[in-house]
Amino acid sequence: MIKWTNALTALLLALTVSAGASAQGAATDSGTDQAYNPGGTAAAANFSDSELEMFAEAQDKVDKMRTSLQSTLSSTQDPQEAQKARQKANSEMLTVVQASGLTTERYNEIARAALSDPALAKKIEQME
Repeated sequence: MIKWTNALTALLLALTVSAGASAQGAATDSGTDQAYNPGGTAAAANFSDSELEMFAEAQDKVDKMRTSLQSTLSSTQDPQEAQKARQKANSEMLTVVQASGLTTERYNEIARAALSDPALAKKIEQME
């Protein structure tokens, strides 16, 4: 569960950065509110099983991409190469999320809910 949560947190950060300056502020603000707002977990009831399955599939692919990025970053000494690798990975992660059938916003909603709702996180884990 911790590995999954760390990967999810990393993806949320990557998607927030990829979304652009204006969207970044909105995603960061709402992410902070929902992550620490116990009332935010009520939104979990609004996710269909189909959405959760799409999320689980995308999350599995993104986790593999994140692992690959970590390997690349650990073997790269050049800061410019590291930045290029991060940008490429962020773009690829965004593409995976969009190809899953979810919008980036909906993916982030599910991700934030899963981070604050252990039962939802467990349900998603069981779908992987």
